[in-house]
Amino acid sequence: MGRPRDRSQGSVSGGIVDGLNRVFVQLVILIGLMALTLTIVFAYLIGSVRPEQERYRTAGRALNLAHAAMIDQETGLRGYLLTRDSSYLEPYYSGVATLQKQNATLERNLGGDLSALLLTMRVAEQAWQSEWATEVVSGTPVAGAELDTFYAHGRSLFDRYRTAEAALNDRISARRDSLFAHQGRVLTSGLVATLLLGGLLVAGAAWQRRRLKEAVLPPVIAIVSATEAIARNDLDAELVASGASEFRRIGESINQMRGALAEARDRDVAAQERIEIQAGQLRNILAMAREISGSLNLRYVLRTVATSASTVSGFERVIIWLADDEAAMSLSAAYDSSSPDGLAVGELGAEPGVGVVGQAIRYGRTATENASRESSVEVHVENDLRSVAVPLVVGARVTGAIELSGPEPHRMTRGSVDVLETLAMHAAAAIEAASLHTHTEQLAHTDALTGLANRRRLDHELALECERSARYQRPFALIMFDVDHFKRVNDTYGHTRGDEILQQLAEVVRQEVRTTDSVYRYGGEEFVVLARETDHRDAAELAERLRARIEAHFSARGAVAPVTASFGIALVPPEDPDPAQVVASADAALYRSKEGGRNRVSGPPEVGQDRHTDATSRR
Repeated sequence: MGRPRDRSQGSVSGGIVDGLNRVFVQLVILIGLMALTLTIVFAYLIGSVRPEQERYRTAGRALNLAHAAMIDQETGLRGYLLTRDSSYLEPYYSGVATLQKQNATLERNLGGDLSALLLTMRVAEQAWQSEWATEVVSGTPVAGAELDTFYAHGRSLFDRYRTAEAALNDRISARRDSLFAHQGRVLTSGLVATLLLGGLLVAGAAWQRRRLKEAVLPPVIAIVSATEAIARNDLDAELVASGASEFRRIGESINQMRGALAEARDRDVAAQERIEIQAGQLRNILAMAREISGSLNLRYVLRTVATSASTVSGFERVIIWLADDEAAMSLSAAYDSSSPDGLAVGELGAEPGVGVVGQAIRYGRTATENASRESSVEVHVENDLRSVAVPLVVGARVTGAIELSGPEPHRMTRGSVDVLETLAMHAAAAIEAASLHTHTEQLAHTDALTGLANRRRLDHELALECERSARYQRPFALIMFDVDHFKRVNDTYGHTRGDEILQQLAEVVRQEVRTTDSVYRYGGEEFVVLARETDHRDAAELAERLRARIEAHFSARGAVAPVTASFGIALVPPEDPDPAQVVASADAALYRSKEGGRNRVSGPPEVGQDRHTDATSRR
């Protein structure tokens, strides 16, 4: 008998050739299938889905324009009814033309079950046009009680149209959304099919590659490669021993050597990382100290301290608590890093001696809360911590605490705790200085009785606003008003009642003005409103609204004597506005209101006639 054939060598040779052929065939077939799948998906989307999407998009745009035209018509007609000014009919005629154009677009693009909704809306449009709008345009006189009925009838017809329009708009939006969802499903299906085919391609290639690698690379090459990797200090890859027993023993010895070297390297890396972390923490404290040492802006100081504390400790959330009194018996959250603006999120509360913050405040030492929610002033760095509180100490007084927490328990090193306490020591003095500065600045610019900004703040902000108006030609108005016969109120009912009236009046005005406007107590019973970006018409309306609101407020509360106010308006820009001239102009207008009978609004000629109620004119 001859020597037995080495079947493994024959199979290896045949496997390489067969594997290459199979990979090539698989690649061609799968690439063709992927291309066909993508072609079918995009052809369907472009040929079928996209036209439907465009049709409903066009219909939705036309419906919105038609609805805007109806709003213009209705607004113009109501303005015309109120003023009988024919200029208010221009929006109506413009809206009629736009409505006809957009209705034609809707009829071209909507069909099927949407036709019924479109017809309902059109019928409601025609009913409003024929039964109300046409009568307004034709000039049919309506007066007295019939005018209210006529208004109510028009509103009812227009509400019926709004209901029909909303139903059609909802149905169009639903169809459009359904088409987009269908498009997404088609794209998802195509993508899934492509990924499956690609996955088959990758899996087949990987399987063929593994067979070839196992057949071609002998154990000796693996051992040589492993020793070369160790020489390059690559200790992560483990050698899979194979082949004869000698090779397996050599491979096991190499793995043991690699493991010992890797452990030594990891110890060195960990020690270096600890050194770098502590150095980074100290640099962070130094940078924080430099930033806050020269700043008296409390919000900036709090944000900088919170950011540095989070970086040093690794906790995500930082809350800075400040004592509300010298004895630190009550605490308030001055800054919360979980909020974009730093304001406290949720119902936050802390009590001295209770919880991790309370213990830090009471004992003046760092307190921790472990994973079991047990608080202690003993820091055990070997335990996972849920939260940490470091007291803020100025001299011998605890002024607050820095609370750090996270969603999961976190472990800190002794060095990190020491660095955190050092950070708190620097932060306490900076926060104390900024708090005192903020409090002093607030007292200097706030009226103690009403809580409004005082005249000093008005002088500063009015100068800035005049400069901005001169540079950018932006309008603003200064509205000055005071309480009518206020001295009589003080003499009759006492200054305590007078103070109450001023406080209530300040609150009424503060609630009525816009957020962009500013209210000031000018002195005594005189107040000023700085209305930015306000022209003569808006200034007159604002002043009249404030006058009426003040009168109604005190009338509704049964005041012993009627409380009203007289208003004067100054408008900017004149040429090169001067703050003193603006104040003088408003003051002169105010005196015109008083000379004209009080409880009225006066201003420059562009404001119009002085405005007052009939009731005022009868007084």
